[in-house]
Amino acid sequence: MKKLETACFSLKDALRAAELGAHRIEFCEDYNTGGITPSLSDFKILREQFPNIPIHVMVRPRAGNFVHSHSEIQLMQQQITSFNDLGADGFVFGILNEQNQINRSACQQLIFIANGKPCVFHRAFDLLPNAFTALEDLIELGFSGVLSSGSPTTAIAGLDTLKSLHLQAQNRIQIVAGGGIRANNIATLIDSDLQWFHSAAWDKEQQLLDEQELVEILKKIQQLAAD
Repeated sequence: MKKLETACFSLKDALRAAELGAHRIEFCEDYNTGGITPSLSDFKILREQFPNIPIHVMVRPRAGNFVHSHSEIQLMQQQITSFNDLGADGFVFGILNEQNQINRSACQQLIFIANGKPCVFHRAFDLLPNAFTALEDLIELGFSGVLSSGSPTTAIAGLDTLKSLHLQAQNRIQIVAGGGIRANNIATLIDSDLQWFHSAAWDKEQQLLDEQELVEILKKIQQLAAD
């Protein structure tokens, strides 16, 4: 079944996305920086009001690059523990080293702290020099998924790479296609073996969730997946 993960950057948007039928919420803050860790109090309200929708929490302590210091990694561990205690269903993070490779030890620590909850490596993946080698590393580390556009720009531009990653994954890890996905282009992605799609359905002028856009994306997924 084809499904949509909606990236939500405020409690208000997350509540509406859940009401409108998003299959999963990626909960974070600050769209313009690509997302950072949301507040615990907002997550608690979201979890209480929607106890059954899967919610993956972005764990990223600051904007900027993905090379995190020891103290930042410790903070990320604390954040995962806190959100886990409140009922998070999974976590989204990505840590690189100074050589622009996956920081394996730091990622292992966070996966361990997640205590069996799914962990998705976010679009820091698209900065890595070799996506196919990196995918094997993520599988070995125990990540459940990877969010990628398959290119430095959009999922449409990177579709061939996304298809190849999905083929390589062989159900060992979930490829989540994200980056510029809208109702007017998702048909191209749905007409592939990819199962998960990621969109903020973002209104750049209003700086919030475009509810109609989200509804249209969900309709397209339902219609095209049924064909």
